[in-house]
Amino acid sequence: MATTVPLTAHAGEKQDTEHTGSKREGRLLALSSTVSVALALALIVLTYGVRLEASRLLVLRTLLVLLAAFEAWTGFPQLLSARRFIAANGWPDHRVYHAVLQDAGVYNLGWAAAFALAALDPVRNAAILQAGVFLFLLHASAHFLRYFLTFLGREPYFPPRLELAAALPLITLGIGVLLFYPS
Repeated sequence: MATTVPLTAHAGEKQDTEHTGSKREGRLLALSSTVSVALALALIVLTYGVRLEASRLLVLRTLLVLLAAFEAWTGFPQLLSARRFIAANGWPDHRVYHAVLQDAGVYNLGWAAAFALAALDPVRNAAILQAGVFLFLLHASAHFLRYFLTFLGREPYFPPRLELAAALPLITLGIGVLLFYPS
């Protein structure tokens, strides 16, 4: 019978998931939930309060600039300092994680550039918005699927609460872009 090592265990260390891992996961989920709910409420209020097309485009541009900044903020550490990113997340230091993180960094930086371009002229760059919303919602669906599969007995790659923490902002931002999509 093969033994499995949780992703958050370091070589030669015992993992205290009940105290350290679950506290960190709880904080991430609380932060993700709070920011997602606050952003969703702000977007809903803005949807009903902002009627002029020019103002709606300004809200969309602001959202796209925030998306670009967030994607760049996550992409640079993944691409340029994978080892520190891995250590900060408590993952084992394997070469495969370096490659996957660097790929994710390139993906995030690509979306940062695409969202920045779309913010310049959302009407002209509608295809970027459509692809972004589709991929954000698809990405969120993958996190939700992994979260719900743990209830069916599937051993998770990441703790289920982290899957929720990753899905909530993706859905919120995707819906935000849809709410202010240029007509």
